[in-house]
Formats: sequence, C-alpha cells, structure tokens
Amino acid sequence: MAIGLPKLEQEFYAAAQAASARDKKGVVALILRDAKAAGLHEVVWESDIPAELGEANRRNVERCMTGSDMGTPSKVYLAVIPPDGESGAATLAPALALLDNYSADYVAGPPDMSEAECGELAAWIKKRREKGGNTEKAVLPHTAADHMGIVNFTTDDIKAGAETFTAGEYCSRIAGILAGVPSTCSATSCVLPEVTGVPAVEDADARVGKGELFLIRDGVQVEIARAVNSLVTVGADQKEDWKKVKIVETMDLLTYFGTTTIKHGYRGKCANSYPNKLLLLLAFETFFKTLEPDILQKGRSSMDLDLDNQRKWLKNSGADVGSMTDQEIREADTGSYVFLLGLVKILDTMEDFLIRYEV
Repeated sequence: MAIGLPKLEQEFYAAAQAASARDKKGVVALILRDAKAAGLHEVVWESDIPAELGEANRRNVERCMTGSDMGTPSKVYLAVIPPDGESGAATLAPALALLDNYSADYVAGPPDMSEAECGELAAWIKKRREKGGNTEKAVLPHTAADHMGIVNFTTDDIKAGAETFTAGEYCSRIAGILAGVPSTCSATSCVLPEVTGVPAVEDADARVGKGELFLIRDGVQVEIARAVNSLVTVGADQKEDWKKVKIVETMDLLTYFGTTTIKHGYRGKCANSYPNKLLLLLAFETFFKTLEPDILQKGRSSMDLDLDNQRKWLKNSGADVGSMTDQEIREADTGSYVFLLGLVKILDTMEDFLIRYEV
C-alpha cells in the first residue's frame, strides 16, 4: 500500500483539481420561446448561437454570455420551445424535459415568463436539489420562493443605453454573472458597466432581508447590491449564511465532487471493505486541500466514517454494538451502505467593513 499510495494521491489530486476547476466557470441553462430553432443547443462561443434564433432571443443569450470582470459562463444550454399557441403547451414543461438529463449551475426562463411559470421553474429546481447530486439554481423575476436554490431578482426599469429592460429580461444577464464568479469571490458589488440607470432604492437593507437580489447605483456605477438568494426563513438544520449565493455555490461544489466521485469511482465498482472506505475518505481529504485556504478554512475540514449511523445500522442488523469498540464499529461489515460524516468550514468573502480611526 505504501508504494502505491503516492500515485493514488496524485490521481485523487488530479480528480480534485478537475472538480474544483468547475467553480471557475459555471454553466447556464436558458429557456427561450422562439418560432424556430426548437430543441436543445450547446453554446460555447457566440458563433454557436443558432442562426435562425430571433434577434431578441439572440441578444438575450449574448447578455448571458457577457459575465463580469470575474469570469464568464463556460457554456450555455439553450432549451428552445415554440411560443405559446404554436405547440399547444402553456407551461415550461417541454423545456424542462429537454434539460432533465443535463447539469447546469444556473437556470433562467424566458424573458416574458409568467408568475405561474416562475412557480413551475422554482418547483423543478427544488425537486432537482432534493433528489441530491443536482446543483441547479434559478434566477427568477419577482419570485419570493424562500429557498436557497432560487435567486429572486427584483430590479425593473433597467436602462442600458437607449433601451429599458424588465427584471425578466435581465435574469439571463444575472445568471451569466453568477455562473462566472469563482467560489473564492462573491457577486456582491459586481458592476454592470452597460447599465446606465436603475430606480432609486430607499431601504436596501430591508430588501436584502427579504431575500431580494437587486441593482443599485453607488453614485458612480450600477452594481449588484448584495448577492443573496431568496432564503428568508432559516430552518433548524440550516444556517444564516445559507442566504448568500457564495456560500451555497461552495456547498454545491462539495455536493458535485461527492456525487461524481462516488458515482464514477466507487458505486458498484468497489468492495465495501474498510480499506476501500479509507481510500474514499482520502479522496475527500485531498479535494478539501485543493480548496484551502481560499474557499475552505485551512485545517477545519474533514471527512470520516459516520460512526453514529454506522452503529445504528449494525444494531438494526442484529449486531451486539454494546460490546464493540469504536475501531470495531469502523471496520465492521455494513453491507452495501457507506456512512460518511463531513465537517467543513466555508470561508465567506469580504463584504462588510468597519473602519475606526483614532486621531
């Protein structure tokens, strides 16, 4: 084992680097209504945008791909469905069906999506995230979903040059910004240089408290006031900082690594032995190290076997756990089940400052 371990660690490190690199440029899925170009399209460069797509939809995609000075999306999936009436479908169901087998970081609907369609997309996101392994988040106009997977964008009357846009028309722009921001940073105070004017905000703190992401003018430029999602009610198993897009993005990165590592390297591929469990723990530990010290606090993250759940499983299986030591519990046969317990400390970004001078 000692001879093979360094090579194994290198393999784990390469896999961990590939997973952590995912947070540099995320993926956006855009749902569009168009009389032509129906179906799913993958767009990496502007030249990939379907030529037959209508001009307004083309510009919507271009806004999404703009990103910010912190990064741009790596790709955009376009789920194009016919306008209402032509397909006979009054919902986003056909588009959601197109996206079911794809993975994205952020999803935005058609610029003219209705309140009912916002609810439909929000429900789809919640269901996907509850299943585990899926990390999509939606940017929706005026949708107070009270959920960390839904970003509630609430700025209307957005002036960019001679044009004025609604919140719905700019959701793709916000989705592109959020997807392009790495997990070491936050979209708070991210500047939208093309925007020349937005309505004045009287009580920004109150709107942030309501789970709204909105644009504000700081006297010189227009920027995102604070990068928060729509979560307002913090449950017993949640934390206050889960309201921040940055924190949830890192949580989703951890979920992505755990899901892909287990699915591609372990599930159905390895005997459920104690040595193999240790190898899986090593894979997680190696991944955590790639995220230190800029995303995870150094020395504060670990993955181990969940002895409490392992002990319960053994007891329910008839084992005399009362006479077993912790090490015996660790090494015990647990059938096809692997019980893991991860402890991580996610670092936030600098957003709140208090400067005190003594003169």
